[in-house]
Amino acid sequence: MSAALAAIRNDPKSEITIIERRSYDMFSPCGIPFVFEGCVKSFESLKHDFKAESMGMKKLLEHEVQEIDREKKIVKVWNMKDNSNLEQGYDSLIIATGSEAFIPPVKGLDSLIGSGVFTLGSLEIAAQLREHIKDMGSISIIVGGGAIGLELAAALQQHKIDTTLIEMKNSLLPNALDPDMAKMVEEYLGTIGVRMRLGARLESVTAGIGDSGNQVLRSIRVSGEEFNPSALVLASGVRANTELAAEAGLNIEKGIVTDERMHSAEGIYAAGDCAQSFSAIDRRPSMVQIATTAIQQGRVAGINASGGNAVYPGNCATFVSRIGDLEVASTGFTSEGANSIPEKQYSLASVRLAGNDKPEWIQGSGRITIKLIFDTATGKVIGAQAIGASAATHINV
Repeated sequence: MSAALAAIRNDPKSEITIIERRSYDMFSPCGIPFVFEGCVKSFESLKHDFKAESMGMKKLLEHEVQEIDREKKIVKVWNMKDNSNLEQGYDSLIIATGSEAFIPPVKGLDSLIGSGVFTLGSLEIAAQLREHIKDMGSISIIVGGGAIGLELAAALQQHKIDTTLIEMKNSLLPNALDPDMAKMVEEYLGTIGVRMRLGARLESVTAGIGDSGNQVLRSIRVSGEEFNPSALVLASGVRANTELAAEAGLNIEKGIVTDERMHSAEGIYAAGDCAQSFSAIDRRPSMVQIATTAIQQGRVAGINASGGNAVYPGNCATFVSRIGDLEVASTGFTSEGANSIPEKQYSLASVRLAGNDKPEWIQGSGRITIKLIFDTATGKVIGAQAIGASAATHINV
């Protein structure tokens, strides 16, 4: 939607058609854990209505693009409401197909989605999880030590749901925090009762027959240990939805490959979770699948698709999370991330400081720990991490 807004602002005479397979315009997936926590009223409140028609745009909800014909410059669309088909021509096309929840390659796991196994990629499945927890008991297993998994773990534990977190790497938030900083998050979760199995992997699931005769989750095995959870939540990341673009012959790596104008091929742009862009630090290809990045990329794509000239500066992977009462934020590279770049040899050093986020005599003052990572060869800061009071304010890039 940010692309459509940018396009109409750049050229008010643009004829814009938005095609969306959902029955509503857009939603905020980052808010899902906070519905479970109770500080967001409902899943419905995470939906957002985009007033496209009032700005002269055409909006097709419950429609799905099934093919892009690059030679004829048309998209073939399925009307999901009446099962009809139509074609829509274009001068410029912006692909913003987003991402979907990653399902670990465990035999039988995908067939149990909605039957004891849940993802957090849609409001509908999240709502099923909430009802399932109410009806089926109070033991949950969450697979994935990223932001949404940790936020959900804290939320469930606050509601007396016995929660165990499984993370295949040896520390939490591995893409955002160095292990020494992640340890602070681990310790906090431990104080509120969340159990953790780090360096552990989901190996298998066992299904049984439910009361209605359907398959349901019975047990799981994690690195040789068996669990019998009421619910298994998969929060192990997302994958870009690139099938449509790939079938159209676009260049695909981790996502749809784009340049600094979010341009992918003649007349075609991509933005958001489906688009591969580049790092603002070293210009290497980068996938950062968060809302703020998607909005910025959409703006650039919309301006350029409507005849303007905008340049995407690259992403810094800036990240913010509130896990229970703990605020966590980071930007740039972690130490491990910087060291893993084969074609770039950084000479890394870091400094970690702890103190109050504001003078002690100011009401609301709290403790914060900040870590800076820099390249001694250039003197440039290439990463920053903060945990505690006002972490998001201090990591605001």
